[in-house]
Amino acid sequence: MQVVVSGLTSEDEVVFTVYPNPADNLLMVKADGLNTDGCTAVIYSTNGNITRQLELTTNNGQLNTTIDVVDIPAGVYVLRIVTAAATKTIRFTKQ
Repeated sequence: MQVVVSGLTSEDEVVFTVYPNPADNLLMVKADGLNTDGCTAVIYSTNGNITRQLELTTNNGQLNTTIDVVDIPAGVYVLRIVTAAATKTIRFTKQ
């Protein structure tokens, strides 16, 4: 799943890619064009409980990370990625 976040600044656009969806054991998160050194990723269950919270490091405006979801029960979740400039919410399914 690819999600484009625009409006961060007058000229920037960030593309988040989250895969596979549905996820089995690992969830890959990639982004390019970030104007920050890091960001926070929070996984919420559908009832709003925080399942996992991670501090992620970017490198030259790029995010390329793997989130281990093997111990999360099967179901639908929301991944919220928070940077200094924007917040993006992405739904994913854990098998």
